Amino acid sequence: MNAYEEIEKAVESGITRDRVCSLCSWTTLCVKPPEVTKTQIEAQYEKAKEEDEKMKERAEANGKPVGLPVATLVTALTYGGRDRLASVCPIFSTRLIESRSLSDELKKLMQGWTD
Repeated sequence: MNAYEEIEKAVESGITRDRVCSLCSWTTLCVKPPEVTKTQIEAQYEKAKEEDEKMKERAEANGKPVGLPVATLVTALTYGGRDRLASVCPIFSTRLIESRSLSDELKKLMQGWTD
């Protein structure tokens, strides 16, 4: 069971959300960032395209029909958007939905950010 599942289970058992948050371990993030970067996804996509190109060349050389670019399609379906996909703690998610002020504070923080 991962940390987010543990949080859901604790809330379902009746422990209040503020209590769960106050006891949250430092290793658990309210928002877990994406696990891959756009560069990593593009590299996987290029590798898949190369595989498909080799398969196409083999098929043409053997006089067989050229199939769909399966590796490219599977890679696109598997990795598409994962560079923007963050995991959110169930309590944090609920609070974002219930509290416009939390969203507004995050927006202010982001708008005031300087690199």
